[in-house]
Amino acid sequence: MSSKAITLLLIALLFSLSLAQAARPLQPADSTKSVHVIPEKVHDEACEGVGEEECLMRRTLTAHVDYIYTQDHNP
Repeated sequence: MSSKAITLLLIALLFSLSLAQAARPLQPADSTKSVHVIPEKVHDEACEGVGEEECLMRRTLTAHVDYIYTQDHNP
């Protein structure tokens, strides 16, 4: 292959990579959602009467389920 053809292919590759990068702009920093927690409402009534380990497991499961269902899914 001649050096002109190789140079042309490299330029085309660099151009296509730059176009691919420009097509996917980053999300703006202000698009994040902040959550404000009121300390008085953190007390979970479902944990009354159960052990500390069981309460921790319930809170962890609730947090994981909440995280899964509140993510932004892009199909």
